[in-house]
Amino acid sequence: MAIEFKQLKSSDMFIMFKIINKIGLNEIKNQLEPKTIEKLVDGLKGKGKAKDNESLMYSVGLSVSIEMVNVIIGNLPKCEDEIYTLLSRVSGKSKKEISELDMVTFTEYIVEFIKKDEFKDFTKVALKLFN
Repeated sequence: MAIEFKQLKSSDMFIMFKIINKIGLNEIKNQLEPKTIEKLVDGLKGKGKAKDNESLMYSVGLSVSIEMVNVIIGNLPKCEDEIYTLLSRVSGKSKKEISELDMVTFTEYIVEFIKKDEFKDFTKVALKLFN
């Protein structure tokens, strides 16, 4: 299935900011704070789950990744309408059509949207705000 999206415009940026805000960027940032990572490392060492530095790094990375996914999945329902709106704007389909897509097709829309060069460029520029 070939999904065609229009080029992103500056007006799309504002809805993308709403989605990013609702998805829990601050919660994710909190998971990456040194004190949080330190507690995680201490907990893993204390439970004997980390035999060496490599397994400790793997365990910490896995734990942080799981927590980040948990935050995102937990917050996705908060931005459902904005996601439908954004996909509608770039696909030419109505919000109703987007909301009625089967799960596989809807997921393909999201994946293809995230793979767009403009989305990647937007992400790079937006992340500069946090440097």
